[in-house]
Amino acid sequence: MQNGILIHEHRSPVWRYLAIGLFIVTIAFTGVWFFAEDVLWSGMFRFGAFACFASLVLVWLRIRQAPLALRVKANDDHLFIHYFLDGEEKKEELFERNTIRRIERKAEALFWSSNENANACKFIISFTDTTNTLSVFIYSGREISLSEKDAQKFETFLSDHAIPFSAV
Repeated sequence: MQNGILIHEHRSPVWRYLAIGLFIVTIAFTGVWFFAEDVLWSGMFRFGAFACFASLVLVWLRIRQAPLALRVKANDDHLFIHYFLDGEEKKEELFERNTIRRIERKAEALFWSSNENANACKFIISFTDTTNTLSVFIYSGREISLSEKDAQKFETFLSDHAIPFSAV
């Protein structure tokens, strides 16, 4: 029986399209701002150019970051999740198997995706000692989505190791 799997974060192509659109709008607003003669319109286009440029910087930072790789391992007592960024381990999580009530799959329909297999999903874990739930994969305060293919690998891993699982 396989002891560990390697899965990757789902990356949406919408960020690249958004960056291109913001770049074009920033250039357009900046050009109109330079040639506007009215003070009111000049101020509005200057603000628009700044807002688009600031958004472009944030989107660029998102694109620049490499996708996370996650290694999931299990033994008789624990479920381990290792987070790798650019080949370097950044974080490790440990779940005690006897406290795991259930892991649920939660589908995320991406409205911008034309490919049906590109839908992302998240996994939610509930425990026997509390009523609270949390996402299984969390890195830097954000929930990590998996592609359909990696979600299937994770589900197979859970069933191979007899970890309670259900699809929502």
